[in-house]
Amino acid sequence: MVKVTKEDRVFSKIVRAEGVCQAALVKVPNTPDGCSPGPLQCCHIVTRTRTWTRTYEPNGVSMCGKHHHWFTEHPVEWGKWVVATFGEALYRDVYQRSLRTDKFDWDEEYVRLKARAKELGVWP
Repeated sequence: MVKVTKEDRVFSKIVRAEGVCQAALVKVPNTPDGCSPGPLQCCHIVTRTRTWTRTYEPNGVSMCGKHHHWFTEHPVEWGKWVVATFGEALYRDVYQRSLRTDKFDWDEEYVRLKARAKELGVWP
């Protein structure tokens, strides 16, 4: 399991600021109906183990726990849903960015994330 960092916490607030389970907005065959109660979760199109997309906004998706869990267990359907919802170009952009191996500046990213979260009204 990947450790949750301060950057992850701010990024999650940014993604969840949308205020809606995106899986409920765009349906693909075989996905579950209805959302689970409780707080929204921050999902990643490409796994958050990849540095260059871990806190990249196009890689973040707001979902209820039910849909997050279901898509985690059904990766083929996840891929279909991502393309149906955001388009192939966005998926390719996120995937290509995830392959980068050059140094990432987490201090700079934390400053950027806090500013973005303040802009959205989800950070003090």
